[in-house]
Amino acid sequence: MYTSHYKLRENPFSLTPDPKYLFLSRQHREALNHLIYGIKEKKGFIVVTGGIGTGKTTLSRALLSGMDPSSPEWIPPWKRRSSSTRTSRTWNFSR
Repeated sequence: MYTSHYKLRENPFSLTPDPKYLFLSRQHREALNHLIYGIKEKKGFIVVTGGIGTGKTTLSRALLSGMDPSSPEWIPPWKRRSSSTRTSRTWNFSR
């Protein structure tokens, strides 16, 4: 409906966040830099908090899309189906 009416190349609405549409505000850039620093420096557990719809998942997907999924062991929080203890151990970015 929207794509033909507005002559869009792709559907403007999706149920899952797409990191290619991430707008990096000052706060988003700061959060992303903290995540990258924490991973590179092996600082351990890093938490990003925010209200519903503020971009936490999109930011995480943007971060992970730039990583080689075969290199670190990770399970994105939106795909986990196990206990929080197992997930905490899995979010280990150093081998």
